[in-house]
Amino acid sequence: MVNHGNVIGAGIRVEGSVRGTGELEIEGHVSGSVELNGDLGVHAGAEVEGTVSATSLDVTGTIRGPVNAQNRVSIGATGVVEGDISAPEISVDPKARVTGRFEMPIDLPRGLGAKSSSIARR
Repeated sequence: MVNHGNVIGAGIRVEGSVRGTGELEIEGHVSGSVELNGDLGVHAGAEVEGTVSATSLDVTGTIRGPVNAQNRVSIGATGVVEGDISAPEISVDPKARVTGRFEMPIDLPRGLGAKSSSIARR
């Protein structure tokens, strides 16, 4: 993950929602939702307790709550997610810990018929 200047540092605790545009790195603790129109990194040792929404998300810390990304979610070896994950692309390191379900929107080929009705679509 690259630091682009917007950081909630390791010694910082935020109680309440974080919203904005741009890139953000979380190294501290956020107790509340994070809604970001940009890329978000939750670093090792960081914790987020609440709903997380971003353009793209890299997790090596802990998120307790549902996660939604417009592009992708990547969970590294030290990452922990306790909540459902929704994104077009989801990657999980084999050493990561995830409790929840994955939802990935897909475009089904034409002609799949009745079988397509059993697959959740967005």
